[in-house]
Amino acid sequence: MLSLNRLTTTIQRNSHFIRQSSTCLVDHLKYHNITSIYNENGLRSYSSSTSSSTKKKYSSELNKYRNIGIIAHVDAGKTTTCERMLYYSGMIKRIGEVHKGDTVMDHLKMERERGITITAATITFPWKENRINLVDTPGHVDFTVEVERSVRVMDGAVAIFDAVAGVQAQSITVWNQAERYRVPRVAFVNKMDREGATADKTLKMLKSRLNALPLPLQMPIDVGPMFGSVVDLIKMNVIGWSGEKGELVETTELRDYPEEIVSRAQQEREHLITTLADIDEDAMQEFLETDGQLSDESIRAAIRRVTIGMKAIPILYGSSLKNKGVQQLLDSIVEYLPSPIDREPPSATDMSTQKPMTITPSTKEPLCALAFKVVHDKRRGLIVFTRVYSGVLKAGTVVYNSRKAGEKERVQKLLQVAADDMEEIQELRAGDIGAVLGLKGVCTGDTLVYEAPSDKGLKPVLKGIVNPPPVFFCALEPDTEKDYQPLIEALETIQKEDPSFLYQITESQQILISGMGELHLEIIKDRLDNHFKVGCRMGRMQVSYKGTIDESIREDDIFESFDVQTSTGPKTYCAGLSLTLEPTEPGTGTEVKFDLDDQTLNSIDKSVLDKLKLAIVEGGESAFQRGLPLGFPATDLRLTVHRIDYRSDNDSPPLAFRNCVIRSVMKMGDQAGSVILEPMMNLEISVDEKYLGSVLSDLSRQRRGTIKEVGMEKNTHIISALVPLKEMIGYSTQLRSVTHGNASFTMEYSHNGRVNSNEVEKILKEIRGY
Repeated sequence: MLSLNRLTTTIQRNSHFIRQSSTCLVDHLKYHNITSIYNENGLRSYSSSTSSSTKKKYSSELNKYRNIGIIAHVDAGKTTTCERMLYYSGMIKRIGEVHKGDTVMDHLKMERERGITITAATITFPWKENRINLVDTPGHVDFTVEVERSVRVMDGAVAIFDAVAGVQAQSITVWNQAERYRVPRVAFVNKMDREGATADKTLKMLKSRLNALPLPLQMPIDVGPMFGSVVDLIKMNVIGWSGEKGELVETTELRDYPEEIVSRAQQEREHLITTLADIDEDAMQEFLETDGQLSDESIRAAIRRVTIGMKAIPILYGSSLKNKGVQQLLDSIVEYLPSPIDREPPSATDMSTQKPMTITPSTKEPLCALAFKVVHDKRRGLIVFTRVYSGVLKAGTVVYNSRKAGEKERVQKLLQVAADDMEEIQELRAGDIGAVLGLKGVCTGDTLVYEAPSDKGLKPVLKGIVNPPPVFFCALEPDTEKDYQPLIEALETIQKEDPSFLYQITESQQILISGMGELHLEIIKDRLDNHFKVGCRMGRMQVSYKGTIDESIREDDIFESFDVQTSTGPKTYCAGLSLTLEPTEPGTGTEVKFDLDDQTLNSIDKSVLDKLKLAIVEGGESAFQRGLPLGFPATDLRLTVHRIDYRSDNDSPPLAFRNCVIRSVMKMGDQAGSVILEPMMNLEISVDEKYLGSVLSDLSRQRRGTIKEVGMEKNTHIISALVPLKEMIGYSTQLRSVTHGNASFTMEYSHNGRVNSNEVEKILKEIRGY
């Protein structure tokens, strides 16, 4: 039941809206560029000046570009927010809903069925003479790599938080990804209309969990089901939303509200100004000169500086599902997030000199573009999503893949993307994000350039994309012999699309696939069935263990001989090496390094030496993949080659050195003492107090978990723990049973941890089956 004070406040507010209705409507028309027409009865009505059939006009000025992404925890409202952005910008006539499965951004069948975003869809739309290239990203932990490659090409981002749940586990993951690429953000606290929603909790969690400085630009007047308006702390007026789809943005005078609200808003504005003065020199100077009375224009300029400088995070409030707050979010995107020319130049290396180089965001510079996503389309073949950092990419031209020794590719067509709706265009300019057709050998992370005018010309290679290691794997079997080759071709295509997915064919011709989680591999299987139409069966999900060694080992007089059958009869090949195998820092993967002595460098012709090096690298990588003696693929290892004993191509061909390395690494790994590593997961559980003890006991006693922290939010306990992935298989069912459905959890990959000696034999027995 409403209190008398709240009821009085609501009546005052609504009566003021009624008095101001004509003013609000005019404001709305100006806000959305809406033209007036007369209907057949001679009464004035209004319609949008844009329609889905009208081609949008976009600014080509770089300072009007905003390449942004939506990042958040799963179910925080990313896709719902995107739909409203498209609707208010005039790109779509009807708002789709995730729960109905008809959103524009979630364009894959699997996404619509599951109600989550799997692949990062991209779309271009206008807002107030600005061009927004928007990437919608998944929040599910199994699709972290989708977020990674999207963040790589963003200039700014919108971080969406659930006003009830606050900062959740996957929120931290995607936040850290944005931090790694130094992507400025604004935050949108969504679902303010829900029971249990609070503004303060999210702000506190931003500070404590993300080490961020929140900068609220608005003050909600009510929260929960009564949420319907906010105070704009810059203009000091009240913003409300009405109309069937929230399209009417109503502004009213703050002075007409109760004194308690006015006083609170004044305090919030003062806090905003003092915070800006603390972190921005220009704001501090004006603060001192004007006794704290900064102008609205100065406040906005300071907010933009501290946002782009990543000193603070502007905060806005709303409810996307109830069509509240999205227009102001769009305003903040163009007002505070950077254009391509406001960002630091992307990291690149000149392949001709191996020295760092600067990429200038200008159409007058040579072409430099990053292929950040590859997708297979049934009609169009491979579609390469590309961010152009400099120059102009034109349809019908030849480009070179500078990451792959200048492989030549022809650009057949260029497309501007609206999820699964694509419009053909003639060029992509510096700052643009679009799709390219006709590229056959390009993979995610490759750099595209035009041919350099001479061998001395610059050959930029942009920094690639970080891929987390797979944590699950399973076997695949084709239904029939005829399905085998189509299955391999489909897996090859999927691996080009998704760097976090890997497949391999073992020596026994078994096909193994690996990925970031059970859901990830289930969706791969669904694509094989429904997109590629390949018949296959998927085996049991297994944890992806890795192997490494305890200590370094060096062998200086390695000599291996190999008897082979040639066309002229049996022949013996030989190879000699000096090698060191050593452990490296966790998470560094594997490496083959050359530190050759003078004897090797002086006695072997360079062209021959290059071939031998290539064979040795192939041998090292093959040995690492086959696994050390325990049979698990190796990680966190470095193989260093000190000497190569070469006789002649007849006696010591490259193949001999390849096989020599494989044998030697396996032997050295056995001598150095092999170690099994298993994926460790950061786990966060929300549970009622009644079941807290049972859940903690299960984690520590049954699942080898390490409890890091137990916190409290309202009446719910939040458990943070580190648990082996193996122990989390089937945990959802177990947790539901123990708590009678009164708990939920999220988890994400942390690192590969050493398996203790008590568990090694259990794991080996489980894998061997005896």
